[in-house]
Amino acid sequence: MTDTIVSQSEIFLAWLIRVSWQASILVGVVLLAQYLLKNHLSPRWRCALWLVVLARLVCPTFPESPFSLFNVTPEPERIVSRVSAPFVSEPYSPPAQPKPGEVLTTSQAPQLPAVAAGEAEASTPPVAVTTERFDWKPILAGLWILGAILLMTFILGQIFSTRYWYQRLPEIRDKKTHALLDECRERMGVRKEFRLVEAPANNSPALMGLIHPTLVLPAGIEESIGHENLRFVFLHELGHY
Repeated sequence: MTDTIVSQSEIFLAWLIRVSWQASILVGVVLLAQYLLKNHLSPRWRCALWLVVLARLVCPTFPESPFSLFNVTPEPERIVSRVSAPFVSEPYSPPAQPKPGEVLTTSQAPQLPAVAAGEAEASTPPVAVTTERFDWKPILAGLWILGAILLMTFILGQIFSTRYWYQRLPEIRDKKTHALLDECRERMGVRKEFRLVEAPANNSPALMGLIHPTLVLPAGIEESIGHENLRFVFLHELGHY
């Protein structure tokens, strides 16, 4: 059971190291592409580029390709277990067996050569004493999995608590505000319909959700900045979608 856990942890750590350095290379490529094409990429495409990194982190393996970016980078050295050579003793030759009916006397019996005490100790092969080292790989793999579970639990908790908060906010039904939002959507090329809600005054404008997007406005923002300046708020928030 322990050997199985150790072997599986070694396989998992090797996969984790390989995926991590490959994803790091993809992050650098995405950042470089965003920098070189910053004036030609829409916000949607800037976000979509990160899906390549996400796909590499999620998928356990990809089919090999001669045109892969990772072919120009050296693969990390694989873990190879070293096995010591076994001890090989001298071949053993049994003594000659007596013929049927023949009785051996004491003088005729095979005698072992007399060996002095010092020679006996010298002729005895040394016994290799090995000490078992503590294997940290299962513990490292367990800590990584535990940290990933805790981080994922925290992120999901934040997402669901935020969703629960903005879904309970009252909707804004002012026709002029909705008409301005539709005009900004058309200008930004966004076809998706947005739910417009009002939050307490101490909040800031925000865009929530992907499948069912909701635009959150603080109470009294139109009276404080004016109807025309609200246009720039809508354009800014729609740029995140």
